[in-house]
Amino acid sequence: MADQDDGAGEQTGTLFERWQDEQRSWQKLIMQYVDKASTDEAFLMNLGNAMRGSLMANRPYPGTAVGSDGVAGDVERAALDEVVFAIRKVEGQLLDLTMSVERLAARLDAQEAAAPGELGDPSDDDGGHPGSGGL
Repeated sequence: MADQDDGAGEQTGTLFERWQDEQRSWQKLIMQYVDKASTDEAFLMNLGNAMRGSLMANRPYPGTAVGSDGVAGDVERAALDEVVFAIRKVEGQLLDLTMSVERLAARLDAQEAAAPGELGDPSDDDGGHPGSGGL
């Protein structure tokens, strides 16, 4: 059972051993590709541009050098890029906060639906607070 012949060559070993050999050959192939790509100047230039550039605005992140379009233009553009970057960050935080508030509201609605009348009537003397005892 350990020796099998599929017509494409003799395969020996267990299924797991053949799988391990296949994984090693894939790892070797990937490492050879990475080694060749790491010495390719065009690949490295594209990788550097991708790391510097913003996917959203197709502009570099604040604080990176773009080129020499003029010192005043670069300073203004860098300042605007920083403002846009900060606005996007605040926008993301606001979205996270909105989602958290919506989850809390849904949880409170579910609790109120599960236990109606447990909080008391808001028209009571105690203001509807449980455990206040009318004080």
